Amino acid sequence: GDYKAIVYLMMFGAADSYNFIVPHSGCGDLDLYENYKSVRGSVALDKSSLLQIPVENQVCSTFGLHPSLKHLKKMYTSGDASIVANVGVLTSPITRDEFHKKSPKRPPSLFAHNSQAQALHTARPENPIGSGMLGRVKDVLVGEGYKVGSYSINGNAKVLETDVSGEADVMSRTDGVVPFDKGGQMSRVYGAIDRLTGVRVSSLLGEAYSSGVQSILERTEKLEGALEEVGVEEDYGGTKLGEQFEQVSKVIKANRRKLKNDRDIFYVYIGGWDTHTNLGDKLSSLLTEVDDALEDFTNEMKREGLWEKVAVVSASDFARTLTDNGVGTDHAWAGNHFLVGGSVKGGKVHG
Repeated sequence: GDYKAIVYLMMFGAADSYNFIVPHSGCGDLDLYENYKSVRGSVALDKSSLLQIPVENQVCSTFGLHPSLKHLKKMYTSGDASIVANVGVLTSPITRDEFHKKSPKRPPSLFAHNSQAQALHTARPENPIGSGMLGRVKDVLVGEGYKVGSYSINGNAKVLETDVSGEADVMSRTDGVVPFDKGGQMSRVYGAIDRLTGVRVSSLLGEAYSSGVQSILERTEKLEGALEEVGVEEDYGGTKLGEQFEQVSKVIKANRRKLKNDRDIFYVYIGGWDTHTNLGDKLSSLLTEVDDALEDFTNEMKREGLWEKVAVVSASDFARTLTDNGVGTDHAWAGNHFLVGGSVKGGKVHG
Protein backbone atom coordinates (compact mmCIF):
# COMPACT_ATOMS: atom_id res chain seq x y z
CA GLY A 1 0.00 0.00 0.00
CA ASP A 2 0.84 3.66 0.34
CA TYR A 3 2.30 3.34 3.85
CA LYS A 4 5.00 5.84 4.91
CA ALA A 5 6.84 6.44 8.18
CA ILE A 6 9.28 9.05 9.46
CA VAL A 7 11.67 8.62 12.38
CA TYR A 8 12.83 11.82 14.08
CA LEU A 9 16.24 11.22 15.67
CA MET A 10 16.91 13.80 18.39
CA MET A 11 20.54 14.30 19.43
CA PHE A 12 20.12 16.32 22.62
CA GLY A 13 22.98 18.36 24.02
CA ALA A 14 24.06 20.24 20.88
CA ALA A 15 25.89 17.87 18.56
CA ASP A 16 29.22 19.05 17.13
CA SER A 17 28.07 18.41 13.58
CA TYR A 18 30.99 20.32 12.08
CA ASN A 19 32.86 17.07 12.62
CA PHE A 20 30.06 15.06 10.98
CA ILE A 21 31.11 16.34 7.56
CA VAL A 22 34.39 18.07 6.70
CA PRO A 23 35.76 19.67 3.50
CA HIS A 24 38.33 17.31 2.03
CA SER A 25 39.63 18.20 -1.44
CA GLY A 26 38.75 19.52 -4.87
CA CYS A 27 38.05 22.99 -3.47
CA GLY A 28 39.41 24.98 -6.41
CA ASP A 29 42.34 27.20 -5.52
CA LEU A 30 41.60 26.87 -1.82
CA ASP A 31 42.68 24.20 0.64
CA LEU A 32 39.56 24.21 2.79
CA TYR A 33 40.65 21.16 4.77
CA GLU A 34 43.67 23.14 6.01
CA ASN A 35 41.35 26.04 6.82
CA TYR A 36 39.13 23.64 8.76
CA LYS A 37 42.14 22.18 10.57
CA SER A 38 43.45 25.62 11.48
CA VAL A 39 40.11 26.89 12.81
CA ARG A 40 39.11 23.71 14.70
CA GLY A 41 42.47 23.32 16.39
CA SER A 42 42.72 20.40 18.80
CA VAL A 43 39.33 18.92 17.78
CA ALA A 44 40.07 18.71 14.03
CA LEU A 45 39.79 15.25 12.49
CA ASP A 46 42.83 13.87 10.72
CA LYS A 47 42.39 14.03 6.96
CA SER A 48 43.43 10.42 6.47
CA SER A 49 40.65 9.23 8.81
CA LEU A 50 37.81 10.85 6.85
CA LEU A 51 35.37 8.72 4.83
CA GLN A 52 35.41 10.45 1.46
CA ILE A 53 32.16 11.20 -0.39
CA PRO A 54 31.71 12.86 -3.79
CA VAL A 55 29.66 16.07 -3.79
CA GLU A 56 28.28 18.14 -6.66
CA ASN A 57 27.45 21.84 -6.74
CA GLN A 58 29.38 22.66 -3.60
CA VAL A 59 32.60 24.52 -2.89
CA CYS A 60 34.52 21.21 -2.73
CA SER A 61 34.02 18.15 -4.94
CA THR A 62 35.01 15.80 -2.11
CA PHE A 63 33.96 15.99 1.53
CA GLY A 64 34.74 13.59 4.35
CA LEU A 65 32.41 12.03 6.89
CA HIS A 66 33.43 11.26 10.47
CA PRO A 67 35.19 7.86 10.56
CA SER A 68 32.45 6.44 12.81
CA LEU A 69 29.78 7.02 10.13
CA LYS A 70 30.58 4.00 7.97
CA HIS A 71 26.98 2.99 7.32
CA LEU A 72 25.93 6.57 6.60
CA LYS A 73 28.70 6.76 4.02
CA LYS A 74 27.45 3.53 2.44
CA MET A 75 23.92 4.94 2.26
CA TYR A 76 25.17 8.23 0.81
CA THR A 77 27.12 6.54 -1.98
CA SER A 78 24.17 4.22 -2.77
CA GLY A 79 21.81 7.21 -3.02
CA ASP A 80 19.87 6.54 0.19
CA ALA A 81 21.22 9.47 2.25
CA SER A 82 21.75 13.20 1.90
CA ILE A 83 23.34 15.81 4.14
CA VAL A 84 21.50 19.04 4.96
CA ALA A 85 23.92 21.81 5.96
CA ASN A 86 23.47 24.81 8.23
CA VAL A 87 20.21 23.79 9.93
CA GLY A 88 19.05 25.92 12.86
CA VAL A 89 16.17 27.91 14.29
CA LEU A 90 15.51 31.32 12.73
CA THR A 91 12.72 33.85 13.26
CA SER A 92 13.71 36.02 10.29
CA PRO A 93 16.83 36.79 8.22
CA ILE A 94 19.45 38.54 10.33
CA THR A 95 22.80 40.18 9.58
CA ARG A 96 26.00 39.70 11.57
CA ASP A 97 25.72 43.28 12.85
CA GLU A 98 22.11 42.76 13.96
CA PHE A 99 23.13 39.56 15.71
CA HIS A 100 25.90 41.22 17.72
CA LYS A 101 23.58 44.11 18.63
CA LYS A 102 21.07 41.54 19.93
CA SER A 103 18.38 42.58 17.50
CA PRO A 104 14.80 41.38 18.17
CA LYS A 105 15.28 39.28 15.01
CA ARG A 106 17.58 37.05 17.03
CA PRO A 107 15.77 33.89 18.26
CA PRO A 108 15.02 34.12 22.00
CA SER A 109 17.19 32.14 24.45
CA LEU A 110 19.68 31.25 21.75
CA PHE A 111 22.35 28.75 22.96
CA ALA A 112 20.17 27.46 25.83
CA HIS A 113 19.56 23.70 25.50
CA ASN A 114 15.96 23.30 26.67
CA SER A 115 14.54 26.42 25.04
CA GLN A 116 16.27 25.74 21.73
CA ALA A 117 15.14 22.11 21.72
CA GLN A 118 11.59 23.35 22.28
CA ALA A 119 11.95 25.94 19.50
CA LEU A 120 13.30 23.24 17.21
CA HIS A 121 10.45 20.86 18.00
CA THR A 122 7.74 23.46 17.46
CA ALA A 123 9.49 25.11 14.47
CA ARG A 124 8.21 28.35 16.00
CA PRO A 125 11.14 29.88 17.90
CA GLU A 126 9.25 33.13 18.45
CA ASN A 127 6.46 31.21 20.26
CA PRO A 128 7.79 27.80 21.29
CA ILE A 129 4.98 26.86 23.69
CA GLY A 130 2.58 25.63 21.02
CA SER A 131 2.15 22.25 19.34
CA GLY A 132 5.01 20.27 17.85
CA MET A 133 6.05 20.35 14.22
CA LEU A 134 5.32 16.66 13.61
CA GLY A 135 2.17 16.92 15.70
CA ARG A 136 0.85 19.52 13.26
CA VAL A 137 1.81 17.24 10.38
CA LYS A 138 -0.32 14.56 12.03
CA ASP A 139 -3.21 17.02 12.39
CA VAL A 140 -3.13 17.78 8.66
CA LEU A 141 -2.89 14.13 7.63
CA VAL A 142 -5.75 13.10 9.92
CA GLY A 143 -7.79 16.00 8.55
CA GLU A 144 -7.23 14.64 5.05
CA GLY A 145 -8.53 11.22 6.05
CA TYR A 146 -5.31 9.32 6.77
CA LYS A 147 -5.03 6.92 9.67
CA VAL A 148 -1.91 8.12 11.52
CA GLY A 149 0.03 6.65 14.43
CA SER A 150 2.55 8.64 16.46
CA TYR A 151 4.96 7.08 18.93
CA SER A 152 7.67 8.32 21.26
CA ILE A 153 10.21 5.75 22.43
CA ASN A 154 11.63 8.26 24.92
CA GLY A 155 8.95 9.82 27.09
CA ASN A 156 6.75 12.75 26.17
CA ALA A 157 8.08 14.47 23.05
CA LYS A 158 7.24 18.10 22.29
CA VAL A 159 7.69 17.55 18.57
CA LEU A 160 4.75 15.08 18.58
CA GLU A 161 2.25 17.31 20.44
CA THR A 162 -0.86 17.95 18.33
CA ASP A 163 -3.57 20.58 18.29
CA VAL A 164 -6.53 18.36 17.46
CA SER A 165 -5.62 14.77 16.51
CA GLY A 166 -4.74 13.27 19.90
CA GLU A 167 -1.64 12.46 21.90
CA ALA A 168 1.20 10.17 20.87
CA ASP A 169 1.69 6.71 22.34
CA VAL A 170 4.69 6.58 24.68
CA MET A 171 6.63 3.30 24.63
CA SER A 172 9.48 1.82 26.64
CA ARG A 173 12.70 1.22 24.74
CA THR A 174 13.19 -2.09 26.60
CA ASP A 175 9.66 -3.36 27.18
CA GLY A 176 7.71 -1.79 24.33
CA VAL A 177 4.19 -1.36 25.60
CA VAL A 178 3.94 -1.12 29.38
CA PRO A 179 0.36 -2.13 30.30
CA PHE A 180 -1.75 -0.27 32.82
CA ASP A 181 -1.74 -3.39 34.96
CA LYS A 182 1.40 -5.52 34.67
CA GLY A 183 -0.18 -8.17 36.86
CA GLY A 184 -2.67 -9.10 34.18
CA GLN A 185 -5.72 -8.45 36.35
CA MET A 186 -7.29 -5.79 34.13
CA SER A 187 -10.16 -8.04 33.07
CA ARG A 188 -11.42 -7.91 36.64
CA VAL A 189 -11.70 -4.12 36.67
CA TYR A 190 -12.64 -3.28 33.06
CA GLY A 191 -16.33 -3.26 33.96
CA ALA A 192 -15.78 -0.80 36.80
CA ILE A 193 -13.64 1.46 34.59
CA ASP A 194 -16.29 1.37 31.85
CA ARG A 195 -18.95 2.41 34.33
CA LEU A 196 -16.79 5.23 35.70
CA THR A 197 -15.76 6.63 32.34
CA GLY A 198 -19.12 6.01 30.66
CA VAL A 199 -21.07 8.39 32.89
CA ARG A 200 -21.63 11.74 31.18
CA VAL A 201 -20.83 14.73 33.36
CA SER A 202 -21.36 18.47 32.94
CA SER A 203 -17.67 19.27 33.37
CA LEU A 204 -15.71 19.53 30.11
CA LEU A 205 -12.57 18.59 32.04
CA GLY A 206 -14.30 15.52 33.45
CA GLU A 207 -15.51 14.47 30.00
CA ALA A 208 -12.03 14.94 28.55
CA TYR A 209 -10.49 12.90 31.36
CA SER A 210 -12.99 10.05 30.98
CA SER A 211 -12.52 9.95 27.23
CA GLY A 212 -8.75 10.03 27.61
CA VAL A 213 -8.63 7.18 30.11
CA GLN A 214 -10.80 4.97 27.93
CA SER A 215 -8.79 5.78 24.80
CA ILE A 216 -5.44 5.10 26.49
CA LEU A 217 -6.55 1.71 27.84
CA GLU A 218 -7.94 0.65 24.47
CA ARG A 219 -4.85 1.79 22.54
CA THR A 220 -2.51 0.14 25.03
CA GLU A 221 -4.31 -3.18 24.76
CA LYS A 222 -4.41 -3.02 20.96
CA LEU A 223 -0.74 -2.07 20.56
CA GLU A 224 0.44 -4.64 23.11
CA GLY A 225 -1.46 -7.37 21.29
CA ALA A 226 -0.07 -6.32 17.91
CA LEU A 227 3.53 -6.26 19.13
CA GLU A 228 3.26 -9.72 20.68
CA GLU A 229 2.95 -11.13 17.16
CA VAL A 230 6.20 -9.67 15.76
CA GLY A 231 9.92 -9.96 16.38
CA VAL A 232 13.12 -8.62 14.88
CA GLU A 233 16.06 -10.23 13.10
CA GLU A 234 18.78 -7.69 13.94
CA ASP A 235 20.33 -7.51 17.43
CA TYR A 236 20.38 -3.66 17.63
CA GLY A 237 23.60 -3.72 19.62
CA GLY A 238 22.14 -3.52 23.12
CA THR A 239 22.52 0.28 23.16
CA LYS A 240 19.80 2.68 24.30
CA LEU A 241 19.36 4.07 20.78
CA GLY A 242 19.49 0.60 19.25
CA GLU A 243 16.73 -0.54 21.59
CA GLN A 244 14.60 2.42 20.53
CA PHE A 245 15.05 1.58 16.85
CA GLU A 246 14.15 -2.01 17.69
CA GLN A 247 10.79 -0.82 19.04
CA VAL A 248 10.28 1.33 15.93
CA SER A 249 10.94 -1.73 13.76
CA LYS A 250 8.43 -3.79 15.72
CA VAL A 251 5.68 -1.19 15.39
CA ILE A 252 6.26 -0.83 11.64
CA LYS A 253 6.14 -4.61 11.21
CA ALA A 254 3.05 -4.86 13.44
CA ASN A 255 1.41 -2.13 11.39
CA ARG A 256 1.66 -4.22 8.25
CA ARG A 257 0.08 -7.20 10.00
CA LYS A 258 -2.50 -5.67 12.32
CA LEU A 259 -2.48 -1.93 13.08
CA LYS A 260 -3.03 -0.82 9.46
CA ASN A 261 -2.02 2.84 9.77
CA ASP A 262 -1.44 4.82 6.58
CA ARG A 263 1.28 6.93 8.17
CA ASP A 264 3.44 6.56 11.27
CA ILE A 265 5.60 9.14 13.06
CA PHE A 266 8.31 8.10 15.55
CA TYR A 267 10.54 9.95 18.01
CA VAL A 268 13.84 8.48 19.21
CA TYR A 269 16.47 10.15 21.36
CA ILE A 270 20.16 10.01 22.21
CA GLY A 271 21.70 12.41 24.72
CA GLY A 272 25.25 13.22 25.77
CA TRP A 273 26.26 15.63 22.99
CA ASP A 274 27.24 18.57 25.22
CA THR A 275 30.94 18.20 24.49
CA HIS A 276 32.64 21.08 26.28
CA THR A 277 35.33 18.52 27.11
CA ASN A 278 36.64 15.26 25.64
CA LEU A 279 35.01 15.93 22.26
CA GLY A 280 36.99 13.37 20.27
CA ASP A 281 36.18 10.26 22.29
CA LYS A 282 32.59 11.28 23.08
CA LEU A 283 31.74 12.09 19.47
CA SER A 284 33.26 8.84 18.20
CA SER A 285 31.27 6.82 20.73
CA LEU A 286 27.98 8.63 20.09
CA LEU A 287 28.28 8.48 16.30
CA THR A 288 29.14 4.78 16.46
CA GLU A 289 25.92 4.20 18.42
CA VAL A 290 23.94 6.22 15.86
CA ASP A 291 25.56 4.52 12.87
CA ASP A 292 25.12 1.01 14.27
CA ALA A 293 21.44 1.63 15.08
CA LEU A 294 20.85 3.01 11.58
CA GLU A 295 22.53 -0.02 10.03
CA ASP A 296 20.39 -2.49 11.97
CA PHE A 297 17.23 -0.51 11.23
CA THR A 298 18.11 -0.30 7.52
CA ASN A 299 18.72 -4.04 7.31
CA GLU A 300 15.48 -4.81 9.17
CA MET A 301 13.42 -2.61 6.87
CA LYS A 302 15.08 -3.98 3.72
CA ARG A 303 14.36 -7.53 4.86
CA GLU A 304 10.69 -6.58 5.24
CA GLY A 305 10.59 -4.80 1.89
CA LEU A 306 9.82 -1.52 3.69
CA TRP A 307 13.02 0.50 3.25
CA GLU A 308 11.43 2.61 0.49
CA LYS A 309 8.58 3.44 2.89
CA VAL A 310 10.63 4.95 5.74
CA ALA A 311 12.88 7.95 6.33
CA VAL A 312 15.08 8.95 9.28
CA VAL A 313 15.96 12.58 9.91
CA SER A 314 18.47 13.78 12.49
CA ALA A 315 18.14 16.93 14.62
CA SER A 316 19.86 18.64 17.55
CA ASP A 317 19.08 21.61 19.78
CA PHE A 318 21.92 23.58 18.14
CA ALA A 319 25.53 23.07 17.02
CA ARG A 320 28.88 24.04 18.47
CA THR A 321 31.61 26.59 17.89
CA LEU A 322 34.02 26.07 15.02
CA THR A 323 36.87 27.10 17.32
CA ASP A 324 37.86 24.80 20.17
CA ASN A 325 38.24 25.66 23.84
CA GLY A 326 41.31 23.47 24.22
CA VAL A 327 39.46 20.24 25.09
CA GLY A 328 36.13 20.54 23.35
CA THR A 329 33.73 23.07 21.83
CA ASP A 330 31.05 25.39 23.18
CA HIS A 331 27.52 26.42 22.26
CA ALA A 332 26.81 27.87 18.81
CA TRP A 333 23.92 27.92 16.35
CA ALA A 334 23.17 26.04 13.12
CA GLY A 335 24.68 22.66 12.25
CA ASN A 336 24.70 19.80 9.74
CA HIS A 337 22.28 16.88 9.67
CA PHE A 338 21.28 13.91 7.56
CA LEU A 339 18.20 12.43 5.95
CA VAL A 340 18.21 8.72 5.09
CA GLY A 341 15.67 6.36 3.55
CA GLY A 342 14.97 4.15 0.57
CA SER A 343 13.06 6.86 -1.29
CA VAL A 344 15.47 9.70 -0.47
CA LYS A 345 17.05 11.26 -3.55
CA GLY A 346 20.43 10.92 -1.90
CA GLY A 347 24.07 11.46 -2.67
CA LYS A 348 23.73 15.22 -2.22
CA VAL A 349 24.72 17.94 0.22
CA HIS A 350 21.95 20.55 0.46
CA GLY A 351 22.47 24.06 1.71
